[in-house]
Amino acid sequence: MAVKALTTGEMITISEPWVTKGTAQYKALAAIAELVPVLKKVEEAHKALLATQPPQPSARVATITLQLAESDTRHDQLTRAIDAVMTGFTLTAQDADHAAQLVSLHDKLLPDGLALIQKSYREEAGAGRLLQKRLDDADRAALKKLVLPGSRSVLGLVEDWIDSALTLGKLEDARAAEQGVPAGMTSGDLIRARNAWIRAVNALRSMAELHEVDDATTQLVFNALWAAERAASRRKARKTGDTQPSSPSAPGETAPAAPPAS
Repeated sequence: MAVKALTTGEMITISEPWVTKGTAQYKALAAIAELVPVLKKVEEAHKALLATQPPQPSARVATITLQLAESDTRHDQLTRAIDAVMTGFTLTAQDADHAAQLVSLHDKLLPDGLALIQKSYREEAGAGRLLQKRLDDADRAALKKLVLPGSRSVLGLVEDWIDSALTLGKLEDARAAEQGVPAGMTSGDLIRARNAWIRAVNALRSMAELHEVDDATTQLVFNALWAAERAASRRKARKTGDTQPSSPSAPGETAPAAPPAS
């Protein structure tokens, strides 16, 4: 289920018609007595999410967000390049000892492997700072001996990669400073509000299935949620390079082998 991958904005947009009196979705849910207590939990979670939201983003925030996306693309490209290059040098090492040294160095550079590119901007930035401290003179000397086409060393590639990670951190700091947060709110409050929303929505979905809500009502209520989950799966697939991501489907549907070409 991709519900955890939804953005906070998507969550709010999805639950808005569920908790707004007068909408078709609200009327449909409120008409089913067994769902009313869960609907109240969804309403509480919806309000909690709204309370965590900062003021309307400025043009500066939009610019920084675009820069973050561009910097993240560069960071991920360099991550994949380092992984591929180190693998190539290891496979072509002339003796077992050198191959073992390269494997150890590869692990030091990417302890989480390519899973790094699935992490948040701050986690990627933190990984860059940690690597900067973790590499010693011997590591740097070994990386400098690995020469790429054009006489560039792998050390230069790694340094560019670290710079890209640090840039992500700086941009995230700048965006946070521009956005601000509502008075008295912390990042922990947002996490708790998101988790409460996820629990409430999963409960609503489970109760609807348990009480065998008719197909027309199920479609009316959950179509937007399913669409958002599929979009979240596609976002994850693009980030990980997976060409056949799993896609949440409506009850009774079979998930396609791959998402349709856009």
